Amino acid sequence: QSVSFKEFDLSDGENVQSGIAIKMFVDTCICKEAPVINFKPLPNLTIQEQIVDKFLINLPVQVSLDELNNTLQSKFRGKSLSIDENLKLIINQINLSALGEKILVKVDFKADQGNLFQGAKGVLFLWGKIFYDKASNNLKVVELDYDIDTKNTLISTADWLLKPVLLQQIEERLSFPLDQELNRAKDEANEYIQKIKLPSEIDANIEVKTIEVEKVVVTNNDIFLVLLADGNMSALLNLGSRE
Repeated sequence: QSVSFKEFDLSDGENVQSGIAIKMFVDTCICKEAPVINFKPLPNLTIQEQIVDKFLINLPVQVSLDELNNTLQSKFRGKSLSIDENLKLIINQINLSALGEKILVKVDFKADQGNLFQGAKGVLFLWGKIFYDKASNNLKVVELDYDIDTKNTLISTADWLLKPVLLQQIEERLSFPLDQELNRAKDEANEYIQKIKLPSEIDANIEVKTIEVEKVVVTNNDIFLVLLADGNMSALLNLGSRE
């Protein structure tokens, strides 16, 4: 989109200071085949008095459904959900899968002992949307509703499972905190940067300051977080000592 150059500066009497700033739009395609690239000429070079030593980079990262499901097992397995004071469900297992742009939630349950429907068991299939809650920094599954086949079956055989309170309790538990994962991603990025081998003539200072979630995308049956990495970058080119 733009390329800027900072004029050479010899004000300290020893080092030639300058800089290049590149502003670009990166279109990340998560697809089976790479799209056709239409090359365009570079924009005209502009001269600036100052160039900020910051960078912003978008990074698409695939979310592990296995890790999400492992987290769900610890939250749900063996736990009860109260539909009313006389009816509780015990969750045997719950799993998420991405289908198209939606999330399918599979809930394996049985009725708690002592309930009117003791011995009842089955599997519920629910549809929802993946959502990133910036305020809590949590990844959530929201707008749950019954799969149409599940709903039709429940209407005729077990309409007591169609109460909104059940969906509400499940949805409240479909929340995954990201603070720890983002901090780990930042630390791993900086560790990787430190291991980069540059020519001896170049002294570089690159540091990722923060990593935040910009948006979440469900496509091709996968979940991706688009992360925004913010940091500082500067470099010194050593051309040899003066004689």
